[in-house]
Amino acid sequence: MLAYGRMDPKLKTRDLWVLDLQRNTATRLTSDPADDLNPVWSPDGRWIYFTSERKGSRQLYRKPASGVGEDELIFASEDRKNIEDITPDGRTLIFNLQRKGEKEKVHALSINNPAQTVPVIQSQFGDDQAQISPDGRWIAYRSAESGRQEVYVQTFSLDPKRPRGKWRISTSGGLEPRWRPDGKELFYIERNTLFAVAVKTDGPNFEAGAPIRLFAAALGAINRNRYVVSKSGDILVNTVQDEAATAPIEVIVNWSLIRR
Repeated sequence: MLAYGRMDPKLKTRDLWVLDLQRNTATRLTSDPADDLNPVWSPDGRWIYFTSERKGSRQLYRKPASGVGEDELIFASEDRKNIEDITPDGRTLIFNLQRKGEKEKVHALSINNPAQTVPVIQSQFGDDQAQISPDGRWIAYRSAESGRQEVYVQTFSLDPKRPRGKWRISTSGGLEPRWRPDGKELFYIERNTLFAVAVKTDGPNFEAGAPIRLFAAALGAINRNRYVVSKSGDILVNTVQDEAATAPIEVIVNWSLIRR
């Protein structure tokens, strides 16, 4: 099953849909006229968490993946927010938050106690597109710390006093990091090309190899959520057939990963 956003041609806002990849059938999940975007599955597949503008600024919601039940507001504030990921235990949401006059910063909140957020990555350069590793120990994200967008990995912890190491993954620009399901590889995009980096996450320190080019694709102008890595290890890519045409966006499946 694939959760994705589909633009309403009249309203120019998105709703969330769920595509059954085996049967090639799509079901609409949300129908609010406001923009709904950034769907994230809960680890058990029961919930889809998402961002919505239905209360003005972007807030965090969830809905049963079956579509049966109401949309549930998880966290609201006057600040602009975008959901990024959920921890492997399903207890903590990761999102970016942008206060007025500031750049994006990465925060976390407990789903069972969402009243208080915890800062996770708080630089002055703008940090977002955060993704938690499958073992829950590391967090990959995008930052302009070097003067351009690059992919970094940092120790993931909800304790602000805990020391955190940091490693740069991309070498000549990068964004949209995603983990391989076994945690042994990290993917990212640079100039419409997908790269892979072999990583080691089971030791006391994080280790990363050199980036390897996988393939290029016409990914469009929006630098977010243009591909996902399935639990089975396939890469699904959101591509534009022709920038000047009105052809629909396609999802390319069954790209082979680097196997080690």
